[in-house]
Amino acid sequence: TLQNLFNDGHYRHLRWQIMLLEAGIISDVEVPVNMPEYRLTGSMDGVNEEEGWMFELKGTSQFRDITKYGVMPAHRKQVNAYLLASDLESALVVYECKMSQQWQEIEVHRDEETIREIREILEELNDSIDNNIMPEILDDCKNKEGAIYNNCSYKETCFKVYRTEDVKEFQT
Repeated sequence: TLQNLFNDGHYRHLRWQIMLLEAGIISDVEVPVNMPEYRLTGSMDGVNEEEGWMFELKGTSQFRDITKYGVMPAHRKQVNAYLLASDLESALVVYECKMSQQWQEIEVHRDEETIREIREILEELNDSIDNNIMPEILDDCKNKEGAIYNNCSYKETCFKVYRTEDVKEFQT
């Protein structure tokens, strides 16, 4: 099942990237971004170099929420992090419904408040790395519930590092 989910997302991206390249809407795909001072790396799904904007694709099972509320907060942060790292000012985020393939595009402009928040998060994480200090474990994670915990790629590893709640330092 996990492999099928990965394949679905992978081929969705390839399909959109090929369509947009062939139509001349984007000029490049999987464009790397890197800010070593923040240990920030990523890959933009596409860019339009001539007009100076990035493309980001999201497959979703929550299409009604997207059409009602717009870009999801985590995606807004991701896009702004990529805008920061690439010096671009805007992005086109396309959400495609996994069930119906309906899609909606949403324009996102560089938001300095979001970028300030991203810088603070990255500075805190890098400080933790530089000083071998684990960040405070979140309440949802302690309770093993909620969206943050359920969607965390590191939830199993995290609990192996945190043997007790009061452990703050770890060995690398």
